[in-house]
Amino acid sequence: MKIYERCPNCDRKLSGLLETINLVSPKMTEAINRWNSLDKEFYCEKCAPALSEPFITKFKQESLELKKDLSPIINLIPMTTSPAHNNWDYEIIDIVTTQKSISAGLISDFSTALGDVFEEGSKMTENKLGGLIEECKSVLRYQSALLGGNAIISTNIVFNEIKSISTSVYMVCVTGTAIKVKNINSLGSETKEDIEKITNLAQRLAFVNKELSSYK
Repeated sequence: MKIYERCPNCDRKLSGLLETINLVSPKMTEAINRWNSLDKEFYCEKCAPALSEPFITKFKQESLELKKDLSPIINLIPMTTSPAHNNWDYEIIDIVTTQKSISAGLISDFSTALGDVFEEGSKMTENKLGGLIEECKSVLRYQSALLGGNAIISTNIVFNEIKSISTSVYMVCVTGTAIKVKNINSLGSETKEDIEKITNLAQRLAFVNKELSSYK
């Protein structure tokens, strides 16, 4: 491995009596070269920020805007607990999964034990679990879209409750199979337009996320 005494880009001395300057990673170097149309062997931690931060700021802002645009329509991605419909011509992409938990607290403990007596408490627990399920389903739809999918089949929902003396933690795990329906017209004309929009936004978001990962 080549030993550098000076930064190949800014020519700073990397090792001195007062400080040691490190070179950035090969992954970050490749990103800086790509973003700036350069071809340096490496950059140091002193010169890299000026070349990378404008692009990182731009990608972070674009990521926020894409997520904002996706948020109101992501739940339009079809999700079913059964296999795909007979008229779907599709290819399997991958398994998608997520889990979320929430501390139920004493109120939910009592509502679980005395749900028949205190209907309001029972309803509270039901609403909490329902909220977790919807969050998990949205996450799965995001995962599917980022993988290039436009539907999820064979969805499975599993509940767990972990109890202690003073509280309980409810856990919800949701898994499914992300697929890409080829004959998108079979989803319906209105759904087709939304799915195409989701696909385009998700593809761009996947690209932006990949670029941002170059910074880590």
